[in-house]
Amino acid sequence: MYDDVELPFPDAKVASLLCVGGPCSYRVKEGANNVNDNWIRTHVVPETTIVYDAELSLILGKAILWLSFSELNARVPVNIRNRIHQQYGMIRQLDDGVNPVEKCLLLVTGFDAVVQINEVRVPAVDNVGQQQAVAAAGNDLETQNIEGMSSRQIMLGMLAQITVLQRGIVNLNREHENDRATLSRQIRVLNQNIRRVAINPIRWLNQQQ
Repeated sequence: MYDDVELPFPDAKVASLLCVGGPCSYRVKEGANNVNDNWIRTHVVPETTIVYDAELSLILGKAILWLSFSELNARVPVNIRNRIHQQYGMIRQLDDGVNPVEKCLLLVTGFDAVVQINEVRVPAVDNVGQQQAVAAAGNDLETQNIEGMSSRQIMLGMLAQITVLQRGIVNLNREHENDRATLSRQIRVLNQNIRRVAINPIRWLNQQQ
């Protein structure tokens, strides 16, 4: 129970844990200068500006714009997706097929009344399995060379990798428990059959013949 109306870190931490794949933010890529705040509100989420304030509409608009050009674009209603693609085609500055919005993982840290939310860019790695794990976690992050990164950026990248590994461990433990439950049921059935054979082995042999 809360005894204080201002607890930003617990609230932010709980919200981050409720995000499927982890909390993230969306930002317009460099070079897509025509995709400004007003364009997003007007052509991506015009209906939300009637219900929500300008800031919240912009947050929703960037997320929908990213989704419309991602591999998951089928989740956007056809009429909205077509409208966005048509309007963006008139102002496109990036190469064809390039998503004008990038998705960044957010790292929520802090304590008590202090909260820090940092964007994390996961550095490129040679291990294919790690790259697949990051993608499977739903981050869809763009990689960058580790050279030239500050120690803070490297630390945040490592923390992001640890988060991915922790999720993988949780999934493995869940699968292990499922396998253990299945094995226990199979052993229980086997023991029942052994007891039946032990009680009347001749009858069992006759049935088999």
